[in-house]
Amino acid sequence: MKLRLKTFLPIFASFLILFSYGCGLGGDDESETIIAGQVIEQSNGSPVEDAIVSITSPTKFAREVVTDSAGNFTFTIEIDSTINVTMEASKSGFITNTKQPFKVASGNDVNDVQFQLQREGSGGGGNDGDQVGGEPEGAAAIVLTGASNQAINIQETGDNVSAAFTFQVQDSAGRPLNLEKAVDVDFNILSGPGGGETVIPATATTNAEGNVTTSIFSGNAAGPVKLQAIVNRPDVGLTIRSNPVLLAIHGGFPDAKSF
Repeated sequence: MKLRLKTFLPIFASFLILFSYGCGLGGDDESETIIAGQVIEQSNGSPVEDAIVSITSPTKFAREVVTDSAGNFTFTIEIDSTINVTMEASKSGFITNTKQPFKVASGNDVNDVQFQLQREGSGGGGNDGDQVGGEPEGAAAIVLTGASNQAINIQETGDNVSAAFTFQVQDSAGRPLNLEKAVDVDFNILSGPGGGETVIPATATTNAEGNVTTSIFSGNAAGPVKLQAIVNRPDVGLTIRSNPVLLAIHGGFPDAKSF
């Protein structure tokens, strides 16, 4: 009888260990967790449509979404613990807003993330009566001065598939370059949905007001696009870059065959 009991005990112990793991006591399971909120305009509280909201940290969860007509956004991530999340919201014509890191726990949704975006130049003190006179010097800054659209559609939808952006190249005193100081400006798509979106022209020369214009054409995929204008000055070993310009590419019309 003693011999049989000694033989049985190791088998019974092994069974308990396997049973514990089978009941979920041996590890953590990932859970879908929602991070949601709204982007509004700081001055009047109006919702900001087509703003690009990004999770920037941790890099494992880095992604972007575009706000709807009510300024709302939603992320769904799968985590198995508590993490610190950093996010930012941006849109052409507004100053980018970055949230301080906040904790998100597995299975505990966060639905009250709010971004308040301030329009560029809304801090007052415009240039009227405060401009520097004289002839402009070399290029020192690139400023976005106009955008025909903040959102376009993918190709073959029958809707608008391009957006034009105008930049002004200025010297260190904020004076636009003239024809004598004209420079070539390169345009690069920093990121996009990868559906064949293009920028045309890829290079252009500033005019008498220091302005230059290019257009983004959508491809066959929806998502946010970031465009940047660049001026290289090998004479002083300087590369000048604009702030990234943001554009949303929306999807096409519903297809009944896909339902």
